[in-house]
Amino acid sequence: MEIKLNSGLDALARAGAVSPKPKAAASQSSGLSFEETQALNESLLATPDIRSEAVTRGKELVSSAAYPPPEAIQRIANLLAMNLSSEAID
Repeated sequence: MEIKLNSGLDALARAGAVSPKPKAAASQSSGLSFEETQALNESLLATPDIRSEAVTRGKELVSSAAYPPPEAIQRIANLLAMNLSSEAID
């Protein structure tokens, strides 16, 4: 039996050890000012945590017998079947 050393691994380890160049600070390169950032934060704070229209729509969909549509159920079933059959082969 002959064993060959893989000397290429040492070269790869050394190449991976090179540290990347440091990037410039994000505040310098982004061009955003403190005022713009503050305005964005204030807008986010003013946004409600719960959107009542989305909750109402969700309740309507859950109570509907036609949701989800049969086509969506069939597609999901097909995806599950494909994944199930590939797991059975492994």
